[in-house]
Amino acid sequence: MDAVETAQRLADDVLFPAALETDRADVLPRALLDAIAAAGLYGLAAPPAAGGLGADFETVCGVWEALSSGCLTTAFVWGQHVGLVHSLAATGATDLQATWLAPLAQGTVRAGLALGGALPEPTLHATAAPEGWRLDGLSPFVSG
Repeated sequence: MDAVETAQRLADDVLFPAALETDRADVLPRALLDAIAAAGLYGLAAPPAAGGLGADFETVCGVWEALSSGCLTTAFVWGQHVGLVHSLAATGATDLQATWLAPLAQGTVRAGLALGGALPEPTLHATAAPEGWRLDGLSPFVSG
């Protein structure tokens, strides 16, 4: 079964039946994201060497469309993760890629999104630290 067929099956059998309840919930049910990870779709844009599928653009769009047809809320959160995976896969050999790409592609580590810099006065700041980056402040919107 290819990635688009897998995504459509998940959308029909798992996401759509839970979509109304998911939209009403305060927290996205982890089981929905677990099902997508178990199907290997967290690594959609990552190379096979990192545990990903190495999907081309058409396949990525097809998977996104299929998952969105089942539950847009779930697809939105999953898409934030896939965006980071794609960015890391495209960076070339870096320490960040070496540390994070495989676990992100395999879904054992998940990424999200925090927006704090789009305000007139940013409330979330990133500063270099010996261990990488430190985030300080507040984010009015966190998802993932």
